[in-house]
Amino acid sequence: MSTLFDEEIVEPSAAPTTTKPAQAPSRNDAGRAQRFVEQFGDEIRFVPEREVWLTWNNYRWEIDNDGALMRMAVRMSQDMLSAAGKIAGTDETAARLRQDAVREALACGDRRNITDFLQLARIDKRVILPMELLDADSMVVGGSNQVIDLKTGHARPYTRNDYITRPLACAVDPDATC
Repeated sequence: MSTLFDEEIVEPSAAPTTTKPAQAPSRNDAGRAQRFVEQFGDEIRFVPEREVWLTWNNYRWEIDNDGALMRMAVRMSQDMLSAAGKIAGTDETAARLRQDAVREALACGDRRNITDFLQLARIDKRVILPMELLDADSMVVGGSNQVIDLKTGHARPYTRNDYITRPLACAVDPDATC
């Protein structure tokens, strides 16, 4: 079955023999979207069928109804500004690098740029989550503190890959007797 996560598989014999050095994200919306996903990709998912962003709150995925992604984008801009201030050197080249990095960090925090790069981040396969995966495992039930695996009867901590969005409002007591 094909999913949105499928990537072309390159056979080892067809793999390139040289590798390019990692490149910094470009200074445009596509590069900002890439940087955003690299920084926050573990905490965000985009569900294309519903056109909603989900954020991870340490026990479940929840719809971003309160601007969490915008706050993350602002934090990314602040982190970039902080990193720009740490560029070492007193020569003209270092000063120019600092100035360019500050300019990019400030541009990255602009509301229009945030809106634009978040729009592009929606198509990054690392964060796309098909709706069919949400709450898909009927043998996993989330409580307010843990997950119960109904196949084994054991409680365990939440994981992002459970894709739970609707936990029960009660706590799981692994020592309870029925």
